[in-house]
Amino acid sequence: ANKKAALISFAYNVGAFNKASGFNTISTVLDNKQYDKVKSALLLYVKSNGVTSQGLINRRTDEANLFNT
Repeated sequence: ANKKAALISFAYNVGAFNKASGFNTISTVLDNKQYDKVKSALLLYVKSNGVTSQGLINRRTDEANLFNT
């Protein structure tokens, strides 16, 4: 349930992402069930208009922690 909730949170914020352009890393990690790599994959998506956002870092970290519980 936590894995699903984390991915719903991510998708709610970025839109449909599975196999979409720009989301190759997270799509590949999930497709290959490499769950130990989800956190590092999520942390690739922390920029808004090309600028790293601490708020997005916090959100992705929370999503990754939820995914891994």
